[in-house]
Amino acid sequence: MGAIPPDSSKPPVYFKSMFHEAIKEATREAHQHLEKQVILQLKQIRTPMDYGALLSKFCLYFNALEQKIAPHINTESLPDYDQRRKAHRLHDDLATTGFLLSGHPAVSLPVIGNVYHAFGALYVMEGSVMGGGIIIKMLKEKCGIHEGYTFFQGYGDHTPAMWQYFIGHMNTLLDSNAGAAAMMIDSAKDTFEHFSILFQPHEQETQL
Repeated sequence: MGAIPPDSSKPPVYFKSMFHEAIKEATREAHQHLEKQVILQLKQIRTPMDYGALLSKFCLYFNALEQKIAPHINTESLPDYDQRRKAHRLHDDLATTGFLLSGHPAVSLPVIGNVYHAFGALYVMEGSVMGGGIIIKMLKEKCGIHEGYTFFQGYGDHTPAMWQYFIGHMNTLLDSNAGAAAMMIDSAKDTFEHFSILFQPHEQETQL
């Protein structure tokens, strides 16, 4: 008798220790696409205004996404959520550049309907701090920008520990719902893809 084929109607089961790698691999293409767009704009920075144009995209997206996540995240699901960096840091950094956001442009956002979607989006938001040091180095060495880094500095020396703490709590959600993994992965992928929309050429910024 042959082996019983897996039931494709059931979501895959992940061991907690491997889920981080699973979500990383599943979102790799969307992540790399966004990363290329960010690096391209970084390489074009010559003035604080140019830096402000980049920050404005982070500011618009993270601020809108943060508000959409808020109803689904609390200190029960992520005890240190209130201590995590927020979009107001981006507003403060933007103020150092002289760049002015005109009104409140509509931002395309992923669907966030539950805590699993929220954690998928937070995977992208919190993960962005891991590349902050590279961005700051590029800004200093290649662009001559020497202020307005508070968002990209993340949590300073505590950044690796904060990331591991987040991953640990993301893993605990795997036990709460059979479809948790799929929902977090899909949400993370959508979060990368919607952020990429802001870097498309037709998006316009307003400067002072």
